[in-house]
Amino acid sequence: MAGQIRRGVHRRPGPLYIAWVAALVVAVIWSDFSFTNRPSVIALALALLGGALNIVALCLNGGRMPIRADVIPPSYEHTHRPMDERTRVRVLGDWIAFRGCLLSPGDVSLFAGQVAILAWALCCLASKSAGVSL
Repeated sequence: MAGQIRRGVHRRPGPLYIAWVAALVVAVIWSDFSFTNRPSVIALALALLGGALNIVALCLNGGRMPIRADVIPPSYEHTHRPMDERTRVRVLGDWIAFRGCLLSPGDVSLFAGQVAILAWALCCLASKSAGVSL
């Protein structure tokens, strides 16, 4: 089908993503990150919103994430299903093409929240080492 993305476009989290999450956790712990100020609350809200959107998509589609693809790779058959006329809330499925992957709006929001949390934690760390309070 024209305009649809085929096999191999959806990947599992690899070592780079695992290292990213580990760096996020270390930066938050090391910087004495606090959720008592507006930027950190917004960052956390973005991440939680992304998780909630993914949960809604899974719950409304029988526990499998809908994906815009003709063929689901064998390793994803138990966790994903192709979008069709029975798909509920298509907009929450994996349809956003980015660098050879398909992402859902929940994935984008979750990642944006993680980036914002890491950026704020690093700002807290930098201000802490400079003796400035944020």
